[in-house]
Formats: sequence, C-alpha cells, structure tokens
Amino acid sequence: MPPDSNDFSATPSDDGDGPLERGDEKPGDVLGAFRLLEKLGEGGFGLVWRAEQTHPVRREVALKLLKRGMDSRQILARFEQERRMLAAMEHPCIATMLDAGMSPDGRPFFVMELLRGLPITTYCETHHLLLRERIRLFREVCSGVQHAHQKGVIHRDLKPSNILVTEVDGRPVPKIIDFGIAKALASGGIEAMTFATQANFVLGTPHYMSPEQIADVGSVDTRSDIYALGTVLYELLTGSPPFAEVTKQGQTRQEFWRIVQEKRPPRPSTSYTTKTVAAPSPAQEARMDVSKLPADLDWIALRALEKEPQRRYQSAAEFAADLQCFLDGAPVSAHPPSAAYITSRWIKRHRVAFAAACISLLALVNGAGIAIWQAKLAREAQGRAESESLRSRESAAFLTSLLGEVADEVRNGRNPEALRLALISSQQRIEDMHEDPDLQIELMRQVARLFDLMSDRKLSLDALRRCAELSAARLGPENPAAREAAFQHLYMAVDHGSRIEAVDLLKALRTHIEQHEGRGSENWFRAQRLLVRLWIKLRRGKDAAQEAAATVAEARQQHISGMALHHILMDHASALESAREFDAAEKQIEEGIALSRQRGDLAARQSEFDLRLVELMIHRGSHARAAEMQAAVVKRLKAQPDPAGLPHQLIWLAEIENRAHLHAQAIDHTHEAIDLIKVRTAAISSEDARANTLRDDMLMALEIKSAAHRGLKQPDDAIATAQEGLRVARQGGNETLITRALAALASAQESAGHLEESWQLHHQIYENHAAHNASYKNRLDDLRELARIRLLQGRPEEALAHARDAWHQTLAEPSSQMEPDYLEYMAEFALKTWKAVQAARPTAAVPEEVGAWKKAAGEEGTKR
Repeated sequence: MPPDSNDFSATPSDDGDGPLERGDEKPGDVLGAFRLLEKLGEGGFGLVWRAEQTHPVRREVALKLLKRGMDSRQILARFEQERRMLAAMEHPCIATMLDAGMSPDGRPFFVMELLRGLPITTYCETHHLLLRERIRLFREVCSGVQHAHQKGVIHRDLKPSNILVTEVDGRPVPKIIDFGIAKALASGGIEAMTFATQANFVLGTPHYMSPEQIADVGSVDTRSDIYALGTVLYELLTGSPPFAEVTKQGQTRQEFWRIVQEKRPPRPSTSYTTKTVAAPSPAQEARMDVSKLPADLDWIALRALEKEPQRRYQSAAEFAADLQCFLDGAPVSAHPPSAAYITSRWIKRHRVAFAAACISLLALVNGAGIAIWQAKLAREAQGRAESESLRSRESAAFLTSLLGEVADEVRNGRNPEALRLALISSQQRIEDMHEDPDLQIELMRQVARLFDLMSDRKLSLDALRRCAELSAARLGPENPAAREAAFQHLYMAVDHGSRIEAVDLLKALRTHIEQHEGRGSENWFRAQRLLVRLWIKLRRGKDAAQEAAATVAEARQQHISGMALHHILMDHASALESAREFDAAEKQIEEGIALSRQRGDLAARQSEFDLRLVELMIHRGSHARAAEMQAAVVKRLKAQPDPAGLPHQLIWLAEIENRAHLHAQAIDHTHEAIDLIKVRTAAISSEDARANTLRDDMLMALEIKSAAHRGLKQPDDAIATAQEGLRVARQGGNETLITRALAALASAQESAGHLEESWQLHHQIYENHAAHNASYKNRLDDLRELARIRLLQGRPEEALAHARDAWHQTLAEPSSQMEPDYLEYMAEFALKTWKAVQAARPTAAVPEEVGAWKKAAGEEGTKR
C-alpha cells in the first residue's frame, strides 16, 4: 500500500537501472542558493532532498539531484527530460519547478515546490469526503493530466501516491508529482536508450498500468494515462484498485497481467471494499456504500478502463466532462457495453471453441454433410472479413509508424522535401479512413504537428482546420476534445495564417463558449487571451488594450488568482505596450512582480519580468538603457554555476546593443555566446533534443554578429558570418530557420554593394514563402524587398512589375478587403514605385492600376 503521507514533490520511482553509488551530500551542504536539510528519498538515478532556499527568498523546497556516477549520456538525457517536462508545465495541479542548476562536481539538479500532502485516496478516507466531493477533486486531477498531455507529456505512472492532496486556504488541491518515467510525445527515441529494463521489470506500477503498457511500454500514448486515471477513480469509489483481489489470491505476476489484459473489472457498485473508517458524525457516511453508487459512475469508470485504447475516453478533458455531466445530473456519454461487443470479446479470446460450437450446432440441425459445407462457407466468409479487418489494422499501424518515423527524420533535419511529400500522401489516405473517425482525427492531428515541425505553416494550418472540423462533426463542438481542436487551429491561424479571418472565427468561438460554458469559464478566458494576442499581432493596440482590460475586470470579479491571474495581467501589460501606453504597462508589470513575490515564486519568474521590462524600455526608444538593464541580467546569471539560459541572454544583449549602435560590444557578446554553444553542443549527442535548441541559438548569434559587422561597415565579415549561419540552418533542415539565414545573407550582400546577389536571395525567400507559408503578407513583404533592390539598381520598370504583382496578390486575398489600412499601405508603395519609373522615363505607359492605387491611398497619396 502507498505511504500515508509524502513530504516532497517528487516521489522517486524504482527505475530499474541496477545498483547505484550513493552521493556524498549530507545535511547542511549548500548547492547554489539551496542548503540541504533532510534526505526524503531516492530512486534509480536521483536523490530527493528537503532543502532551504536562502535567497532571493527564504523558503523550503524539494531538490532532486542526480546521483554520483550516473553521468552516462542516457541517464543525463533522462534527467534533463524530466526537468524540461516540469519546466514546460504550468498548472495548479502539477508540482511546480522553481529552479535548476549544477552541483560543484557537475551533477544537474532541479528544484520544485515542497508539498506536504496525502495520497488522494488516503486524503479522501481520512477527511471523510463524500461521493460528490471526491468526484470534484478527481476532476481537478484530470485537468492537470490534460495540461501535461497538451504539453506533449505522458506520465506513465499515475497512482494515488503520485497524486498528493494539500490544502490551500482550507480547500483541497491535488498535485501530480513524479514525472521520472514520463514520456515526451515528441522525444527522439530517448526512452529506447534510457528506459532499459531488468529481468521481470516493467516501467510503472502494475495495479495502475494499462494492458498496452504491460505488453509494450514503448507503445503507450495519452490514453494509457486515461486508463491509470480510471484505476484511481475506481479506488476512490471502492477502496481498492481493479483486480486487487487477484493479488490476495496468490496469483503470479504473469497471471495477474493476463487477467488485466483479458478480463473486464467488476462494476464498482458490485466490488468489495476493504476499508472502513469511523464516521465523524451521524450525518456523514461511515464509508460510502458502494452498492448505492449511481450506475452512471459504474460506466464512467469502466469506460476509462476499457482494454482497447480507442474505446476509452480519448482525452482527460473528455473524461472530466463526463464526470461534470454526472455532477450536473446531465446524460453521460459512457454506457454499458453492447451484447454484440461482449460477444465479440468472447469470440476473440475463444476463436477455436466458437468455431467448433458453430459447426456442432449446424451438424445437429442439418446433418454432417450440410454442416461441413456451411462450415466451409463460414470459414471463407470469416477469412474475407478477417482479411479486411487485418488490412484496416495494418493500414492504421502503417500510417502511425510512418508518422513516427517522419517525426524522427524531421527532428534530425533529413531530406525535408521528401518527407513533406510523404506527409501529403499520408494526409490523403487519412481522409479516406471513414470507418474509424477517432483514428482519423488522431492521425490528422499528428500530420499537422509534423508539418509545423517542418515549418510548413500552410499545410499545418489546413490539417489543423480539418482536425477541428472532424472533431466537431464526431463529438459536437461543445465537447472538450473538439473545443481543444478548435483552439489549436486558431493558435496556428493567429500566428501564421490570415489574422483578419481569425478575428471572426475567434469571436464566434467565444460566443459559443459563453452560450455553453458561461462568461468567465476557463475556456472563455483562453479565448479572450488569444483575442488580445491577435489584436497585438494586427498592431491594433487600442483594441488589444480594451479586450485585455475586460479580461482583467472579469478575472477580478471571478476572484481568479495564482498563475491564471499572472498570465492575464501580463497579457494586459503587452496590450498596453502595443497601444503605446508605456507607463500603464510598466505599472501592470510591477503589479505582477508584487503578486509573484507574495506567491513566493519571484525567483522562478524573474527572467520573464526582466524580459518584459527590457522590451518595454526598447519600445520607449531607450536602447542604451535597455542594454544596461540586460547587461545586469547577464551579470546576475554569470554568478550562477553554469546557468542554462546564459547563451540566449548573451544573444539578446547583443541584439539590443546593435539597436543602440554598440556594435563592437555586440560582437564580443556574440563571440562569448558562440563559444558557450560550441562547448555544450560537443557535450551531447546530435540526436539529443537539446541539439536543435543549441542550433537555433547558434544561428541567432551568427545573425546578430553579421548585423553588427554591417553596422561597423565590415561587409566581408558580415557575409562570411551570414554564410556560416546559412550552413548551420541547412544542417537542421527547418524552412523557417533557413529563410531567416537567407535574409541575413541578403542584407550582408546588400551592405557590400552586391545588389544582384541580394536580389537573388530575396527571390529565393519569396519562393520559399509561396510554397510553405500560410500568411500572404510574408510574400508581399518579399515582393516589396525585391522591388526596393531593383530601384537601388536603377531598374525601376522591374521594380514596378514586383509592385504590380504585390498589388494583385493583395486583392486576391479575401481578408485584405477587411484591412483598408493595409490596402492603403500597398497602394502607396506601388505609387512610389510608379513615380520612380516616371522620373526615369517620363514617356512610360501609365499602368492600368494607377487609378485604384490613388483611390486606396487617397487623392494625395499620403505617406505612412
């Protein structure tokens, strides 16, 4: 049984990595800002300590330190993966990571909030929670798991002892801990190297493991966590996990696994409970009478525990939504299995007996001769049906494996164009999978993700739109999974698609949420925040500030607090900055800092606040002051042992120094960043997920260094540096990075007076955008660059051809008609180019578009 209490945020897992050497740490030792107080536990490769943070705030934390001797590439990758996973997640029901660092002997550690709580089952028993209270508490756990899945993390060891319940202001709050054996959905095969198992060892806890996790730990997806959640709910209802009685009967582990994979658990309302506690008062139950459990809860629990993943809830959000329906007295989607399904399950387990029974029955009714003939037909029909079923399963398996292989290839930058064509072919096949809409939706989602990894925003946006349509048709638009698909489509549309069209789509989604979930719901705030971001990207600062202010007012009315309020306030600061209300924006940031200090997480959020204040200073136009502020951030980082973010902060400092015309200092800082990146790249495998991040940082450093050489009138150095950046980008195969590198080289060539080379590079960028980018404005910006360079070359007629092309592409884009300001902008550019032609050749024929340009720009053609 799990321990009754836990005093740390990450219960170590027995990771099966063999005998390990213990570290030499002892209470009182200091690691950076943390003094070790008490060892709380240890797992296969990590030690967990209760520690005291001494500055900048004083508080107790949980510190997880890699064991001495566990410095193989695989173990370091696994430890780093757990740290990255925790850092990526921000949810009130997931233990918060606060900091990270290195011990004096070079072992990594990370720091989490210290939790003093009880396993969720123990908490419910000792606090005598009634049925509805347990369901509400469990729904919060589902929301945390959903957040992890959205961040690409599968926990793989959900169980009561990894869900601790603490009390905040007298209210129980569940916290999911121990991501030590979690799996990253987009990981590059780390698990295959790292999670090697010993004999008779399986990752996870058997009572809470799904059938597919028992069969093959490498094959699990998010639905394996749904099964584990089902076992926890089952235990909350009955006092024991499913099949707990099997272990009491002395069954072997293999027999237990066979039962889990083949037998359906009994309905919770018919299960025997082993726990009884005294009632605190006659008004409360001494123990929930499981025989009186509502039937809906039986079917909800059993749906989560289905053997086949496709028959379970397809997301934690869908699971939580069904529980909410139960709480609201509304119909639930879970239902008893049909007789046909039960029969098919029996036949699947007893194919030979079923065939023999059929033949015997036919022989009794029609005689042996007829029976043999009928049996032959039956075998042929069954063969055809099994062949069709096999082909269907093989097609699905093929597509799934293909997409997995494509993901690995994309991450390693190999032959992206061939992979793109393979994905397009896969997408067409997925459209034909009408018999299995759930698999169709999941595969379409994977295709969209892979197009995004390849920076093919146009195809990714189309796939996400299709995924949203399929989800709404299959589940209904108000279903949580369908809602999530709609949001994912809109996130891509806001960042890389037609933003004007996204405004109407987002407002329609917000209206639907208000009608079905209510104003002030979690999804309402999500839609509001995305709308604020959209207005900012459209450079509509006043609209952004107005929506952000409304969001803040609603949040205060709803008494929103914690990180949810933090994000809303920071959105408001960004909107005010976009509206050029700089003093108000700074005041909002200061409020965020004060609240963060109250929460005790200022150290973890300091880098965010530093960035916001520096960016605010840049937007005020005080670049020199911004450089001073960023230099202070870098100095503070350098005082720490091997800080992970130092290269990126040095690069950001160099970029600000370029804006402040401090080009020599910028070159020094890019050199420093590049040296650090080279050292860190040499220390890891090229297959490591960190290699891509380091490559991106290297490219950014080279771009900024090239710009600094341009500022110092050193064109040859600028070109050489930009060419090195293009080589680095092409190693990764990411089209977005390659386009950036081409732009840097084009600018360097222009600074050297090589205008034709610059034009050719910009033309290559234009072709890349035309093929892969979903935003038409990128193409128009490229055409303006092409025209500008032709004007510099004294070739105004060719510049005018580019301007006319840009104008016609603008008119061909439906959303451009909703942006009169942008039409005016493009018209003024075309008129300026036409005037250059007139100046060079007064007798040139007047383009037919001149009248439309003048109308769009106003009679005076006012300059913007």
